[in-house]
Amino acid sequence: MEKEKIWTVLDLITWAKDWMGEKGVESPRLNAELMLCKILCWQRLDLYTRFDRPLVQDELAKFKSWIKRRVGREPLQYILGDVDFLGLNLIVNPSVLIPRPETEMMAEKIIDYYSLSEPKNILDIGTGSGALALSLAQKFVSSEVMGIDISSEAIEIAKENASRNKINNIKLSVVNILDTTEKNILSQKYDLIVSNPPYISTEDFVNLEPELKNHEPKIALTDNQDGMHFYRKFAEMFDSILTENGKFFLEIGKSQESMISEMFANQNYNIKIHSDLFGVNRFIEGARN
Repeated sequence: MEKEKIWTVLDLITWAKDWMGEKGVESPRLNAELMLCKILCWQRLDLYTRFDRPLVQDELAKFKSWIKRRVGREPLQYILGDVDFLGLNLIVNPSVLIPRPETEMMAEKIIDYYSLSEPKNILDIGTGSGALALSLAQKFVSSEVMGIDISSEAIEIAKENASRNKINNIKLSVVNILDTTEKNILSQKYDLIVSNPPYISTEDFVNLEPELKNHEPKIALTDNQDGMHFYRKFAEMFDSILTENGKFFLEIGKSQESMISEMFANQNYNIKIHSDLFGVNRFIEGARN
């Protein structure tokens, strides 16, 4: 009878790196290492100091099933089940968009801007996992933060993330911001409005990577139009929900800055454009003239 193969940590990293690499998965070794760290409750350094440690059957079965999912281009963050965002540990699943470094950068810009005085009332439109709203609520402890999303599943995840990170100065509610009958939200005014709305056009959506197109919530990615629908609505409605000296920060798509700036300029807003770490114009900051 043939002896069953013993798989060590190093064996699995090598095997998984090669298989995922052949299937077009980016950073296959890093993916394999992060999965093993999650399964074994290790730090990455442990993989190198304990590389000859064999995996028991349950660990091996879980790792191989995770690798199969990743080869199917399911995002790593959904497989692991959580992600770090500005010191917060957030649950993520296919009901919510995976928080991006660009959004983290926008949060840092906002926190830096309000370093001397906190905004009293903050609205996050399309909160998803709650990443942006929760990071601001954690930093601005005297602020009242409202996170809204059209998806009830997303709001449940955001509530779990608020509880997990012990953040109490936040309210989370299922709201369609485009529905003008939503009186409770539209009758209030906010000192700061933030949003990372669906800005991918229908045309561009079909060309997305499989991780995005096939696994992340479509409603959070595209407006099923030209990618500008939410910005048009925001330019119209912000006047009624923004305080006199209020500001807004919005994440935008590549090459959208000119059109979006014009929309808000036509509504008498002063706009500043901010680029991300790759030099792409990625955020707009706005206030009344």
